[in-house]
Amino acid sequence: MNTVLAIKNTNFGPYKYDNTTVYFYHRGIQVGSAFIPESKASFRSTKKVKVAVNLVSPTNLASNSQMAIDISSGVLPLTSQSELNGKVELMLVFKKKKAIDLNCTMDVVISSQELQTVQCN
Repeated sequence: MNTVLAIKNTNFGPYKYDNTTVYFYHRGIQVGSAFIPESKASFRSTKKVKVAVNLVSPTNLASNSQMAIDISSGVLPLTSQSELNGKVELMLVFKKKKAIDLNCTMDVVISSQELQTVQCN
């Protein structure tokens, strides 16, 4: 699955962030991940990053009846979690470490391979 993530920088300086991985879960069981390479988000802007998400079925799918029910319904509920670490450069002089926590819930419509009802904290 390919998706676009947005990194919103509300600071008055560029935000340089490190490599990170976003993990995807179905009802607490990890089912995928996406790699975000290090980059920079300009001050007071939103940087869009295209990433490939590798979703895999857990090895214990046979014993996970809830996942089978969700797949047969055509909508797969997922959550994602990550921490983006980096530094904000203020007035081109000061550097301050900042970490962003990513916690989202979403539904994947299997037939159209689209996300719906994405909610992030």
